Amino acid sequence: MHQERITTLQNHLAADQGSLITDFYNIFYLTGFRGISPQEREAVAFFTKRKAYLFLPAMYGEQGKNLKTVKNGFVELDIDHERDGLLFCYQKKLNKGIRTVFFEDHNVKVRELEMLKKKAVIKVNWKPSPTPLAHKRAKKDAAEQLLLQKAAAITDAIWNKTVNFLQNTDYTKLKEFDVAHFMLQEARRLGAESEGFATIVASGPNSSRPHHVTSNRRLRHQEPLLIDCGFYYQGYTADLTRTIFLGSPDQEFRKIYTLVKNANHQSIKQCHAGSAVSELCGIANEIFFRAALLPHYLHGLGHGVGLEVHEPPFLRNQGTEQLEPGMIITIEPGLYFSGKFGIRIEDLILITDKEPRILSHNSTKELLFIE
Repeated sequence: MHQERITTLQNHLAADQGSLITDFYNIFYLTGFRGISPQEREAVAFFTKRKAYLFLPAMYGEQGKNLKTVKNGFVELDIDHERDGLLFCYQKKLNKGIRTVFFEDHNVKVRELEMLKKKAVIKVNWKPSPTPLAHKRAKKDAAEQLLLQKAAAITDAIWNKTVNFLQNTDYTKLKEFDVAHFMLQEARRLGAESEGFATIVASGPNSSRPHHVTSNRRLRHQEPLLIDCGFYYQGYTADLTRTIFLGSPDQEFRKIYTLVKNANHQSIKQCHAGSAVSELCGIANEIFFRAALLPHYLHGLGHGVGLEVHEPPFLRNQGTEQLEPGMIITIEPGLYFSGKFGIRIEDLILITDKEPRILSHNSTKELLFIE
């Protein structure tokens, strides 16, 4: 698995080129090494046409030695470095035949690039990376698909546990924070590693904000509750959104819910290999336009999911990509009415050679209301 990924990267390199990989998720994808903080520089990898190197500080030496990619000889491990110097360790493996080094411009800071050039022992040309990792990561292999199915199953189970919790407690005594805390506890119990992102628990008018920050607002009777969640399993995260009603919804809410559910359903039906992203986005757009509600649709239709909760392909109106077998994406249309309520229904979809597979199939999309 990792060997094939490394080979794909190396096949895009000429004999006089190298590739410096600094992105937390790309390092994990290629070598199997995963630290604890995507925001910090805990590892650096360097690839040439024939060689693969992983540089780790001494604090991660034991984990590095136990990597399958290291044990199998696919990756050469270099440890006992201070973290501050990791970025420059590639020079130890640089030979005079390397003239160009590609770097990940989405990850390397301007200041870091300046230091790379300044401290270079052998002068090379630095260029933004044209490596195929983004496209490669967008198409999940069989092992990744199984991990994402498990992540989706855990997330579904957490959602169902949460519904049961709300049905069997006085939810008016709960805050949004309390619901998020309950979900995280269940996640640990069910084998999830962590949240894929900060769980969104949006009650009442807070649900009109697509990316509401969970707060200490109390849940109330006769209002909606939107929850957007996803949990990691062995490095891969799911993503799920459901909207329920605490009390008995009025006709307006029921009508909007039916529209969003239909947009979700019709969009998923067209998630076939070869489908253009822009055309797929047009399905929900058309449904909402005909209902004179398109201005209340505030975001794209979805995105890829995998090592990160948001990764290619991105389902946007101007997108140029086409869906391919192995891609795992979200379909998440929503309508939002400022100061009143919002409704979003999000599923995780595996693109196949045949019909799309809904991975989040154990969490009902029927309108649930809890008295």
